[in-house]
Amino acid sequence: MNKKTTKMPNTKLIKKTTDSNFLSLMSLDSTLSASEVKSSATKSSQAKSNKAKSSQSSRAKSNKPKSSEKKTNMTKSSTKSTQAKKSNTTKTPTKSSNKTTQNTRQIASKQKQIVSMFDNIAKDYDKANHLLSLGIDISWRIDACKRAYKALQSTPNKTPNKAESNAENKPASKIASKVASKAEQNPPTQNLKIADIACGTGDMLLQWHTQASRQNLIIDTLIGIDPSKEMLKIAKQKIQKKLQSSKSPKVLIKVGEAKNLSMLEKESVDILSISYGLRNVLEYERALSEFWRVLKPSGVLVVLDFFKKPNPSLLDRFVGIYTRTILPFVGWAISRNYEAYKYLPDSMDSFVSPQKLAQDLQSLGFKQVQIKGYSANISHLVLGVKGKL
Repeated sequence: MNKKTTKMPNTKLIKKTTDSNFLSLMSLDSTLSASEVKSSATKSSQAKSNKAKSSQSSRAKSNKPKSSEKKTNMTKSSTKSTQAKKSNTTKTPTKSSNKTTQNTRQIASKQKQIVSMFDNIAKDYDKANHLLSLGIDISWRIDACKRAYKALQSTPNKTPNKAESNAENKPASKIASKVASKAEQNPPTQNLKIADIACGTGDMLLQWHTQASRQNLIIDTLIGIDPSKEMLKIAKQKIQKKLQSSKSPKVLIKVGEAKNLSMLEKESVDILSISYGLRNVLEYERALSEFWRVLKPSGVLVVLDFFKKPNPSLLDRFVGIYTRTILPFVGWAISRNYEAYKYLPDSMDSFVSPQKLAQDLQSLGFKQVQIKGYSANISHLVLGVKGKL
């Protein structure tokens, strides 16, 4: 019998093939695993970078509001500080402004009381004045007018006369003789403008006219200003009686205060006087500045008053006792108003000295300031000429 012979597979080849296949598979797996590792590594690195970026952006975002918060806090604090500064700055002026308004109101009310007091004693004012001073006050006014006219004439005129304008073409001797002859034939004809502040019943206005006519001076306009309407009524009556001639000056009577002479133009007055009225002006410095404003250059200021005496003599003390004790009773007996005449010594004590007034005038720019005492220095005259600044 023929036996079929079966070939047995070669185990060595199988082993080799299987081993090679296994190795190839292993190499494939290894390559796959390496690529996967690489891809996974790149993926992880990308993820990490993305996480880092996201974390940085989140940090930046988280940091941004903090800086903005800081900025807002800074702006809030700055606005608060500015508001606090503004509140502090606004608080201080309001306090000072309130004080100033209170002071101005108090001054205004006191000034009204003084004016109403003079309204009440207007009818008997002249009688009481002349009786209390024994008529000496008239001589004080006369001397003040004379000194003022002398000071005005001694100041150089702005506009030369016709004789002076032709002086360049004529010999000096001929000019002097002609000017002297003209002065004798034609007296000075200055058209003066005189204002009397706190004129009262008009005594000083009448004295200006009387003394001007005696010195051959012509007054164009007399202006009387006073805050008391009752006093001005009497002044109008007196002036109408005594100044009736055609040669009399034009007279204007106006209600007003020394501290506000708005009715008078700047540099429009030749002589300005205030007789026994400046101590009644509570805002003293404002009155002096107004006097300076309305006076012409080389114009004359005349102040007659009862002044404060810082170093009183024995006679001054005696006069002080008289004015404080006897004078109010005499004034009450005439006008039935004790308080009005008690006010006189009080106003003297609160007023300035003549030396202080002279200093204030010099500081304003007045020149040739002179002080004159009357009747053992009971009354004083302070006179000044407006200079050029």
